[in-house]
Parts: sequence; C-alpha cells; structure tokens
Amino acid sequence: MSKFSTTNPVFRKFRDTKNDLGVVDANTASYKGIAKKVLFFFLFVLVGAGVGVGLLSTIFAGQEEFGAPYIAILAIAVIGTFVCSIIASFVPKASKVAGTLYCLFEGFLVGSISYIFGSITEGAVPIALIGTLSVFLVVTALYVTGLVKVTNKFVNFLIILTVSFIVGSLAMWIFVLITGFTIDLGLVILIGSLSLLISIMYLFVDIKNIHMVVENQFPKESEWYAAFGLTFTLIWIYIEILRLAFIILSRVKRK
Repeated sequence: MSKFSTTNPVFRKFRDTKNDLGVVDANTASYKGIAKKVLFFFLFVLVGAGVGVGLLSTIFAGQEEFGAPYIAILAIAVIGTFVCSIIASFVPKASKVAGTLYCLFEGFLVGSISYIFGSITEGAVPIALIGTLSVFLVVTALYVTGLVKVTNKFVNFLIILTVSFIVGSLAMWIFVLITGFTIDLGLVILIGSLSLLISIMYLFVDIKNIHMVVENQFPKESEWYAAFGLTFTLIWIYIEILRLAFIILSRVKRK
C-alpha cells in the first residue's frame, strides 16, 4: 500500500478518517463509484442553476414580484455555500449531505451569474462549459500518461503560489480602495488567468488524491469526500473561465 499524503483541504482528512470509517476490503472506493457521486453532485448543481435562471428570467421579464424571493434565496445561497463547503471539507462523514447542499446553493449562484453574463455577452457560457470539460480531459490525460507528476515539490509550489496570490490580491484591492487607482483590462485578465492556472493545478492534485484513495482501498464512504473535492474544483474552473470569457468578449464587442 503506497503512502498517502495530501495538502488539499478537501482531501486532507482522508488519512485520519480511514480508520474512523472502517476499511472493508470488499467494499472499498472505486473510480466508478466516485464518478457516479460526481454526477450526483452535478445534478444538484443543475437543479440550483435552474432555480436561479428561472427566477432571474421572470424578473427580467417584468414580473417584479419574484424579486424579493430571488434576493432571499441569493442571501441564503451565499451563506450556504460558505458554511457547507467548510463542513464538507473538514467533516468527511458529512460530505454527502453538506456536499449536496453546497452544490444546490452553488448551482443557484453559478446559474445566476451564467444567466447575467450570457445575457450581456453571447457565447461566454458555452465557452466556459466547453473550456471546463476540455481542461478536465487534458489534465486527466496528462496525469494518466505521467507527463505531469504531482510530487511534493508540485504541491509545495502550489501552496506558495496560492498564498502569494491571495495576499497579493488583498494588498492590491486595499491599494485600489485607498488610492482610487484604476485597474486596467490587461491586469484584470492577468489576475484571472493566474487564478485559473491555480485552479487547474488543484485539479491535478484532486485527480492524484482520487487515484490514491482508490489504490489504497479507502472505504466506500470516502467516495463522497473524493467526489466533492473534484466537483468543488471543476465549479471553480468553470467560474474562472466564464469570468475571463465574459471580460474578453465584452472588450471585443465594444470595438
């Protein structure tokens, strides 16, 4: 059995929960089981997105009575995504329920954003969907073929890059608020591209962790935890691509 180690917060507790959940050789995690649970989570993302798009479409159609329910659900969704993501990340046994609720709430937010961006700039949503699928397939192929190896150096570099990005972004926004400095389009695209790069690198780590979970015969219940981690990252990648597509297409449309 190979050594299992991870720094991804969604997977970090696998090592600690392996004994807590109880390993049963005849009922261990599998790639097929994880795939099914990822599809289950995305089903709830679609349900949440459908609610968000439905409410926004009725509001924009002039039915203002739907405005108050939308704002209420939006507030609940924002809080719900944060709370449920924390619970699903740090309480492995709760990942099934918390992950499902997270996908429902996050789906509402993603659906709303996609509807607004798609209404303003045609083509942004299809680009984000195709882009996310393409990224997943390419990353999986690179990992399976061994062209990209997720080593300790890879993970340590990713942690440093992530922390530096967060600190740098906060410092930049504080500077903007204090000085009133205007961020130009090039810098916005650069920041978005770097954020997308980080999310893609986390996808490599997620796939590595899923591989380790299956090969180390973690318990069947761990599939929910693994599926949530992958779903979380794929949604992140979709949002980053959507944002970049919206910015670039909006710029092109003005010319």
